[in-house]
Amino acid sequence: MSDKLFSTKSIPSFKFKDVNRYKFYPKNIEKIRHSMRRIGRNVTPVIVSSDNYIIDGQHRVKAFNMEVENGSNVTLYYIKLKTKWDESETEFRDILKTVNSESVQWRILDWINFYAQGGNQNYIDLLNMWENDYSNFNMTSLAQLTHSAYLGGNVTRLIQDGKYEYSLDVSTQYLLDQISDLIDRKSFFAQRGFIAAVLAMRTNPTFDAKRLFKKIRSQIATIIPQSGQGPWEAYLCEIYNKNHRGTRLKPRTKAY
Repeated sequence: MSDKLFSTKSIPSFKFKDVNRYKFYPKNIEKIRHSMRRIGRNVTPVIVSSDNYIIDGQHRVKAFNMEVENGSNVTLYYIKLKTKWDESETEFRDILKTVNSESVQWRILDWINFYAQGGNQNYIDLLNMWENDYSNFNMTSLAQLTHSAYLGGNVTRLIQDGKYEYSLDVSTQYLLDQISDLIDRKSFFAQRGFIAAVLAMRTNPTFDAKRLFKKIRSQIATIIPQSGQGPWEAYLCEIYNKNHRGTRLKPRTKAY
């Protein structure tokens, strides 16, 4: 890394890499623009390769460019690395992972896009599924449903570490289609707590998915949204068990 800190008051010829982010977030850009107007510069320097690809700081560059175009007298500080992107792509990808893990800048879609752009087929399949068929799902919930070894808990860290494994069997496809239909009817069915509760219920060997969704639809007008997996699981078990002659389900997760 160069010892010199560079600065500019004009729009730089920096280039954006698709591997860096899935999309830009307007709220983040507006916050940075407000900060730049207040103190006249970016707080954290942007990092670029020697051939001007942005390694860290895409939102800062976007915000700076917009402020310059708006006539603001602001300064962009940046550090230029000694190597080109194509010469050290693996190293730069490691920098991206480190920077965005420690600063919690990337959202789950950014991480999935990062690995998909790197050629990981598991993440490519997940992203394609979300974009083409199930965009009404929360991405984290979709990952929970389709991860091959999901046993509960949050999959965020697993996705960040590149350990997500895409798997789609007949029973999972059925859950996806049923939940997607419910989400289209009532948006609160997209809650992660609801989907996590269904996944928890599925671990019971006697669980009958068709019964659950039939019961939900029969009283969908009176379904009361819950807060979190525990309350949802208790609520759904109550719905599932009513007038059931078979094995009754017990909530696996405590409802606080």
